[in-house]
Amino acid sequence: MARLEWLRDDTFALVDGLEPPELTLKPTKGRPIDRILSHILGADYSYLSAGGLKVPGLHALYAAADRGEGDARHILREATRVSFARLNAMTAEERERLVEKSTGAWTCRRMLRRLLEHNWEHYREVEERLGSGPAVRDGRLA
Repeated sequence: MARLEWLRDDTFALVDGLEPPELTLKPTKGRPIDRILSHILGADYSYLSAGGLKVPGLHALYAAADRGEGDARHILREATRVSFARLNAMTAEERERLVEKSTGAWTCRRMLRRLLEHNWEHYREVEERLGSGPAVRDGRLA
């Protein structure tokens, strides 16, 4: 959990200084940063659900982010707060649970590993896109 929390903090550090237009600019390749943040939230929701964890309010936040309602950073920050609180409150039974899915068995370990992997992939995507800072060319983030 500590690694996931550090990674999320680092992700916010990358995007917190961006102006709203920088979040929504379509890059030459890939998605706008606000769509990446919404995607991170959607995947978090999926992985937590696959692991059998119910997180009150998370679906509504995911739906708002998916519809582009509001600043994706604020929505992801609130989703992070409720999701991480739920993860930190897992019971021993939840940590040991085996959830059978058509894609295979899901355990707490698999859920956390996948959360870390996925968040790392998109942290790196945003980091590479921004480089030393946002570069805008022809109305698009480079």
